[in-house]
Amino acid sequence: MKILILTDHFPPDNPGGAGQVALIQCRALQRLGHEVQVLSVRRDEAAPADLLVEGVPVHRIRLSYPLRWHAYLSLYNPAASRRVSAFLNTVQPDLIHAHNVHTYLTYHSLALAKRRGLPVFLTVHDTMTVTFQKFESFIDPAWRDVPEEFDYRVSPLSQLRRQRFRYFPLRNAIIRRVLRRNVDAILSPSRALLEVLRANRVAARHMLHLPNGIDPARFESSEEDQARFRAEQGLEGRKIILFAGRINRAKGGEQILQAMPHIVARVPEAVLLVLARPGGYAEGMLTIAESLGIRQHIRFAGWLSGETLAAAFGAADVCVTPSVYFDNFPTVNLEAQAAGTPVVGTCFGGTPEAVADGETGFIVNPYNVEALAERISRLLLDDDLRLRMGEQARRRVRQRYDWLRQAEKLVEIYRRFGTLDD
Repeated sequence: MKILILTDHFPPDNPGGAGQVALIQCRALQRLGHEVQVLSVRRDEAAPADLLVEGVPVHRIRLSYPLRWHAYLSLYNPAASRRVSAFLNTVQPDLIHAHNVHTYLTYHSLALAKRRGLPVFLTVHDTMTVTFQKFESFIDPAWRDVPEEFDYRVSPLSQLRRQRFRYFPLRNAIIRRVLRRNVDAILSPSRALLEVLRANRVAARHMLHLPNGIDPARFESSEEDQARFRAEQGLEGRKIILFAGRINRAKGGEQILQAMPHIVARVPEAVLLVLARPGGYAEGMLTIAESLGIRQHIRFAGWLSGETLAAAFGAADVCVTPSVYFDNFPTVNLEAQAAGTPVVGTCFGGTPEAVADGETGFIVNPYNVEALAERISRLLLDDDLRLRMGEQARRRVRQRYDWLRQAEKLVEIYRRFGTLDD
């Protein structure tokens, strides 16, 4: 099967998020014997148009525009349309699988593929089909418990207030029409995101749940590797709380910092290890840490990858994902658990589907910083509980989120819903 992946962002330019998920999927499909190519975007004219990323051929068209026009040009961009059309004519794939195309490649690229009679699949990684920015309006910061259900309807007024002059009232209606007419199946990594889409009348011919997969072997590390990582970071004898991914306010940076004084009071050797470089939002975290008197309990290790990242996950005692927005299906949850590290994660978004509360970690409302601190402290203080949860987490990831098993399910979806022959 000849598969063309469309995605605005793809490694190495964009090492996290949807691009990394797409890369894992490409490698898995190749392992299953399929021919895979990627059409992505480069914003730098000097960057190469064609490259090989972990064995995956990637062609990058050059596209750039002022993002103040995002609400319009994400729907249709003449420059993108010409380049996508030309590439489709050259490659002539059997099917199209799009990931995030809501910035540069545009939703119109899905219509271009369907006009050629191609099966079209779209994996949604966030709420941008119904929101202009991160989805927070369904959350009341005054909540302290974990709500049993949420009202996911997006208010046009809330979007207008956030976007102001950049708000385009017809945007969502146009997106709904494009998806309904041109997409054979929308795939969502979380059931929660499917609920968001349905609450806001987004539909394709089929709406399917398919969680992302990872290669668990990539997150195995030896005790020697973990000890070396601890020594290099000056963390011998410390209890490590790992905070990884794209660090920003919405990811719960302030909440974990507010929890740290409570944690340190019970576990004086606790340290928050942030996998980000100092600068940007990290500078703000340091300012908050100074005001809370916990600066000496915060460390920054930079952006890690490969064996070093695996050692960091393995060396950690607990991983935290305290997002305060709809965080669809953070890959960090799977990576930490694959390394045998339990997760204390947010109740907002898809984390409760990836982390089994009370079995492989804990689910909390991150606005309840006392509860967040209590769950983390419990794991740091109880070695037996931490090790038992970590082992259950490792087994669960291998059983439910193995990259090749998820790719096999994806191929079955292609054949079932895309009317493809073997």
